[in-house]
Formats: sequence, C-alpha cells, structure tokens
Amino acid sequence: LENISAGTHSSTDENYFLVDEGQSSSKKISFNTVTGNYNAVSFLLGVDSIRNVSGAQTGALDPANDMFWTWNSGYIMAKLEGQSSFSTLINNEIEYHIGGFKGAENVVKRIILPFSQGIEIKNDRATSILISADINKWFRNTHDLPIAMNPACVMPGNLATQYAANYLGMFQITQIENN
Repeated sequence: LENISAGTHSSTDENYFLVDEGQSSSKKISFNTVTGNYNAVSFLLGVDSIRNVSGAQTGALDPANDMFWTWNSGYIMAKLEGQSSFSTLINNEIEYHIGGFKGAENVVKRIILPFSQGIEIKNDRATSILISADINKWFRNTHDLPIAMNPACVMPGNLATQYAANYLGMFQITQIENN
C-alpha cells in the first residue's frame, strides 16, 4: 500500500506497507496526518510506476518479502495463495500474483472509502479506522472469475486486470473510533 490519505490530506511521507494475513502485526498501520475534517480514507493498492522501475528496494518493497518479480522487474500488487477444492491444479493449489503497471496492464488501484459522516482529526486524539476485506469479491465482483476456471494468475495481462477490478471493491470501513 502506498500514500494513505484521509480526505484530501496525504500522509506526510511516501509510505509503503505490506499487509500479510498471516502476520497480525502487519494489519495495523499507523500514520500521521494534519488536523482537520475528513470525509474519506484512501490508499493505493500497489506500487506506483516510478518505484516499479527503480529496481529492488528496502522495507515493505524489499525483494525478501516475495512481492518482487525478478523476471519482470516489477512488483506484485496483490497476492493470494492457498488451496481450494475447486482448483484443477496439483494438490488443489491456487496462486494469484497480480501485477502489472504499464498501460492497459496497470493493476494499481486507488481505493477510496467514504465515511458515513465526516470526522474531525486532532493532534491530541488517536483515530482508528477498521477496514475489512471480503475475499469473495476477489473472485466475484465486476468480473465472474471462478477458481475452477482460473486457479492461477501469475503474470500481467487481461486476467490480472480483471482481478484488480474485482479487488477494487472488496474493502469497506467497519468501524471508526475517534478518541
């Protein structure tokens, strides 16, 4: 994730965060923003084109995190691996490495989540926004992409852009605490 923002105010640094379902500590992201009234939070799911062509990097973008394609010199924007009884692959594996940042193959998506009502963020308060992701929408949202038909997608192209269109709509705000 890159450039988290609330309303029209971006986080002050160019931050990248890697969210890994298997690591609960990666699912809590903290950042500072300016005091003000906000009506939405947004984030870029993926790595912008400049960072994609800058080679291997550090932090969340370190190749050791297994999100960098050395064969294609670019980042995987979203990854889903596991097993499903619907998969036709060996051991019922599923493997989705959604990447691509050039032209029609661009899978980088700006996720914008509006608040049901505006909130005021102040320097002396901590604001928590709980965001959930419905993994079912990865497969059925804008495009119907059943596992049985597509148990894997590991390169840029039309199928990857369809998955990206689907994951654009899989996030929602489930709770806001403004203490």
